[in-house]
Parts: sequence; structure tokens; C-alpha cells
Amino acid sequence: MLRSPRVPLALLALWAGCAAPAPSSSAASVSPAPGSLMSAPASARRCALTAGFRPTASPQLAKLAAAAPQLVGSWDHFSAPAAAFAADGTDWMSATLPLPPGVYQYAIVVGDQLVLDELNPETAWSADPRAPGSDPLGTELSQVEIADCSQPALTITRTIADADSLTIEARFTPGWPGSPLDPRSIAVALARGPEGMSAPPFTTDGDLVRVRAAGLPAGKYTVRMSARDRQGAQSATAAASVFVEPAPGRALSDGLVYQVLVDRFRGPSGALAAPASPGDRAGGTLDGVRAAVEAGYFERLGVTTLWLSPLYQNPPGRFVGRDGRLYEAYHGYWPSAPRTVEPALGGEAALDALVAAAHARGLRLVLDVVPHHVHQLHEYYQQHSRLDPAVAAAPDPRMASWFLDGPDACVCGAPGCGWSDRLEDCWFASYLPDLNWRLPRVADVGAGDLAWWLERFDLDGLRVDAVPMMPRSAARAIVRATRAGAHREGLDQLVLGEIYTGPGDAGRDEIRYYLGRDLDGLDSAFDFPLMWQARRVIARGEGSFADLEADIAAADAAFGGSGAVMAHFVDNHDTSRFVSEAAGDGGGDPWLAPAAQPATDEPYRRHRLALALMLTLPGLPVLYYGDEVALAGAGDPDARRVLPDMLAPSALPPQMSATLDFAARLGRLRRCLPALRNVRHTLYTDADRTIALHLPPSPDGEPVVVALSRSAVAADVAILGLPAGRYRDALSGRTFSSDGGAHISIGPLEAAIYLPEGSACAE
Repeated sequence: MLRSPRVPLALLALWAGCAAPAPSSSAASVSPAPGSLMSAPASARRCALTAGFRPTASPQLAKLAAAAPQLVGSWDHFSAPAAAFAADGTDWMSATLPLPPGVYQYAIVVGDQLVLDELNPETAWSADPRAPGSDPLGTELSQVEIADCSQPALTITRTIADADSLTIEARFTPGWPGSPLDPRSIAVALARGPEGMSAPPFTTDGDLVRVRAAGLPAGKYTVRMSARDRQGAQSATAAASVFVEPAPGRALSDGLVYQVLVDRFRGPSGALAAPASPGDRAGGTLDGVRAAVEAGYFERLGVTTLWLSPLYQNPPGRFVGRDGRLYEAYHGYWPSAPRTVEPALGGEAALDALVAAAHARGLRLVLDVVPHHVHQLHEYYQQHSRLDPAVAAAPDPRMASWFLDGPDACVCGAPGCGWSDRLEDCWFASYLPDLNWRLPRVADVGAGDLAWWLERFDLDGLRVDAVPMMPRSAARAIVRATRAGAHREGLDQLVLGEIYTGPGDAGRDEIRYYLGRDLDGLDSAFDFPLMWQARRVIARGEGSFADLEADIAAADAAFGGSGAVMAHFVDNHDTSRFVSEAAGDGGGDPWLAPAAQPATDEPYRRHRLALALMLTLPGLPVLYYGDEVALAGAGDPDARRVLPDMLAPSALPPQMSATLDFAARLGRLRRCLPALRNVRHTLYTDADRTIALHLPPSPDGEPVVVALSRSAVAADVAILGLPAGRYRDALSGRTFSSDGGAHISIGPLEAAIYLPEGSACAE
């Protein structure tokens, strides 16, 4: 089955069923983006099932295409074909089946194959309906929820915000048969964070409801509305969230994410002391993060989004890690309760205060979530695993237990339990049981818990841990759960997936499998292959910049058209620190031979080169706490050191202070220059240098030239294809003039960002 089909619009119209009518041409925010695969959201309500089949999806299906495809499903226990497929004039075939409201599993039978419906990303796991007694969770089937379309619907179609106002538009769809919208029934409430609600004015135009509020202070707002038809049928509701801020309407690619490991970041009284053992808590808290927010630290860096490490309550005490060392759950990845904020981090009150402070300053908050496993003390494991005698004695414990805790359970990497062979069902540790996301109850509860965190704390997205260790249906269910709440757009909605891979095309293929934003794929994923190549080329000086440019081009080809905005980064909490790789001691034992903070200039310069690359590539750059000061570290847990006092930069060593200034300059330039977030053309590459032209999204915007060199010597490079004008490096102040071509000087181990002279972004 192809992972990201190109879908004919005529077929999509059928598939969407009774989805809300398309908005007027002015509703640009809901029009398909370039490269989009769908013309209607996967979450649109359906009044009938329309399934799509493409014989050319694979050579095997092409051979079977002579046998007419058949639609079978749970509506009649898969007993007989329900509808005939017909060609639509392309290489697609479709079949439409009216069904009563409800949830159904179904498949397309082609010869002896069960084929999923490529137009519908929602699936469920079941026994093979053709084989009684088969594995009860061994077959993936398409799943659809048919709505009760006798009831009306209210659908958000557009959100607009500027520096002090917002507009929300929604369309009312009558039930069938139904009557038009009753304007007298409309109720609208507007809230800014935890503040009380107000009733903003609204207007109606037929089935369109337009809410507009002006004179608003900056911050995040949520609008909730309800309406009835003139017959007084059941009320339809909708909600939308939007930021009112000086730079409104930002796309996801306009963002800059900062990863906060809360325990290691900052305490309520300031900078932290290193813990006695690298596996122990250091004492960082949510109040410490809030202090940095209120001090304007993230604004200085140009950050738009904070990614918070997991905040679930974790067990007290120490546990033996995979390396045989003792660890406390300082990192948050051992959940022991589904809906409780870790008291050691400050609890619910501290999280509420952080959210309010961040949103008032235009900062989005993304929570790191751990859907793959829990700690053995978690209530779900205690009550719904084979520890419970009733579960163990069930006729089929595989269906009674929420966990992959049968006799074949094993720890990843143990003998006979290889990561590649048992990735979906092995456990991280003997005390971290693996949830079975193929079980419908687990999928419902797991996605519901994540939706609770989003709603309860008014969060702006999720970073999903260990995506490939669950079936793809799990990631898609999580995406659907996040989109089922308040309508959000662009930078205000992010589901960022961790798909940890190695380098090269194999890694890119694995990541691509989880994308396809209009098919409930991830909004973003980390480009691990690019990170590994940047370490090889920039940190270690191996290969050439041509290798790095080839990886950038390969990523564009692999991920283009998926709708995802790829996340670019130099390191994270699971890898050694980039500056230590550049210094040559990133591979030491994190306990016995921790990496030294470099004392020489070169590792810092290489680190800054990597930051310059990641923060000038189109996409979604991510800073791991400490990147901005080139914090050293070997592997986990040495890569999770406490952060020095970045709010007192004069107390930092000179090279760390210089790196902080450099990172802040880069972040502000990216925020100011749309060209750095738009289209990049490589103009020149050799073994040690690369020069790229970044074009603005509008003809009257400013082009930018980015030059990077890992060479120890300066060079003067002749370049063609530059817009005419005079340019000045925002970092060094050097200039050049272009009449279509130019000579650009690049210093040793240098990054240069040339702007048109006189640019307001040059400060």
C-alpha cells in the first residue's frame, strides 16, 4: 500500500460525505496547501462510507486487478460484498455505501488480499475476518465513524488575528432533513487563558457565523460557540484557539522550538548545582522555567515554542538503568500516573502559572508525552495487566490485558529480543511495561489522556516519544485526538514525533512512513539523518559539504508533499553534545569519562556553524537547552547536565557567552527574515564551504545569502545568480556588491548571513 497517494479531487468529494460545505474563496486558511494530499480534513464527519482503491498502488495489486475489488465490513460481519467499485476516469476506483451512524471496520478484498482504504487513515486491529481463530489483533482494518447527520454541525473555517484583534468564522450545516441556522440561538464565549469569559460580538450571513473582537491585549484566546437550527434541534458546538500578537498568523515553519529538560534547566531560586550523581534529580522546576519566560530569555533567542519534558508524576526512589547504574526519574519518562503533574516539578499550580506567563508573551507550549509505556507502579499496569488475577485467567489474556506482557515479553536489546526484530513489543526496561496500542481500549484511553493534558492546561501541542515502537495507527490516533479539540492553525498546532533513526535513505524512509499530514500523519518529525550528517561533516570534519547538501536535497525529496515541516537540530537528550563531538570526546563513558567543556576555540566555532545551518534551513529548528551556550556532554546522562546561569551571561566563560550571543542573533534574524524560512537555493559548494541564496516569499522581500565554511583558511569565492545590490554580513559587518555575480569572502570556521545593506533586520 502506498504511504502517500495523490488523490483525485472528485473522489475526495465523495469520501468527505456530508462534511461541512467548502468555505468561500476568502477562506484561504483552509484551502489545500501546495503538495497537500487531501481536499477535506480526515476528521470531517462522514454521512456515508466512500472507499478508494488504486490498482496501480503496487505491482502485486496490479496483477490482481483483473479480480474486481470488493468492499466488506463489520456492518454484516464481513459476510458479503457490500458495494461495487467503479472507475472514476483516473487510476482510482471508488465504492460508496450508506450506513447508519456508528463505528465500522472494513477492508477491500482484491483476489486473496485484504487491502486498506488509502483515503481513510483511521484503522483498527482485529482478527482476520476470513480466518476464524486467527490472532485477535493480528490484522489491520480500515475503520470509519459514520456521523448522525440528522443533527446539525458547526465547523470552524477560518481564524485571523493581528496585533490587537481576532476574527473567527464558522459554518453551520443543517441536519438532514433540517432547517437553516437560527441566528437567535447563537452563543459565543471568549476567554484569555484562565481569565473570565466575555461575549464578543458576532454577525451572520446565511450559514456563516463571524465573530470579531478588537482592542485585545496580547495572548492566547479561545472562542467557543454553539448554534441551533430553526426547528430547535440538538445544539452544534465548535471552538478555536488563536494567538493575538504583533506577528500574527504564523505558519509552523515560522517557529523556533526550545527543548526544556525541566529538572536540569533552572530552579525556583536560579541556576542549579550539579546533582551528586548524574542519575539523580537536580531540582529544576516549572517555576524556574517561568522565571526565564518572565525575564525575556526566550524572546531574546527568538523562540516561539517551548517543548517541556514529560510532566507526569513519576515514581520516587532509584531504579537500575539499562547501563546498570541507578537513576531517579528526573527526566519524566517513567509515568506512574496518567493525569497528575509531578509534585517535584511544582504540580498543577506551577504548570498553570507557566502556561499563563508563556501565553501572555506569545510563547506556545508543547508537552513531551510518553504513550508507549508506563512504569510498573502505574495504576493501569496494576489494574489492567496480567498482575490482576482476573486478567491472567481471562479466556484470552491478550485481549484482557492492556499490555504486551505475555510469556514472550522481553527487554529491548536482550538476547533474542533485538531492537529491529521486536521494536513494537519489547520493553525499554523490566519495570517499563509496553502498552498494547492495537487494543481498542488502550487506543481510546491513551489518546483520551493526551487530549486531557491539552485541554486541562491549554497546551499547544505534543512531542510524541518513541513513535516507531507503536503501530502507526497509534500515532494517527494521537494526531486525531489533538485535532478533535479546539481548532488551531499553523504555529498554534504541533504534533512532533520522535522517530529515532540512523543516517541515510533508510532513516528517511522510516520517518516518511509516519508523515502525510492530511492523512492524520505527524505535523513534524526530527530529521535524524541530517543531524548525523552535520556531525560527520561539521563536527568531525569528515566527508564534504557536498555530502551535507546531498542530504538536504534528499530530505526535500523524501519529505516533500507530506505536509510535514521537518525539525532540524544539532543534538538532543539522547545523543552526545555537538560541541563535544567537535572536541573529540563525545564518545566517552558518561559516568567515568564525562566530556570536558572545551577550552579551545575551534569546537565552539564548529558548534556555531552547525547552529547557523539548522537555523537558516527552511523547516522547524529546535534548540536543546544548552545548545545556545555550547554546553558539553557525552551520551546520556552526561548530555543532560544542569544549565549554567544564562540569565547572568557575564558569569559564563567567554566562548560560552559568545555562543549565547551568536544563537540569540541567529534566532532574531530568523524571526525577522521570511527568506530564511522560505526557499533555499545552493549557489556554491566545495569540500569545506557552501553558499546558499534564500529567497523571500514576496517579490518586495529581502533576499539573504548564507555562507558557511569549516576550513581553517579564508577564501574568496566567485558566485553567480545573486540579485543585484549591496549586501552586509549581519554577523561580521563585511560587505560585497552584486551585479548578478559577486566575490564573497569567507573566513575560517565562519558563518556569514548577508542582508541587503540598510535592512531593518540588521539592527
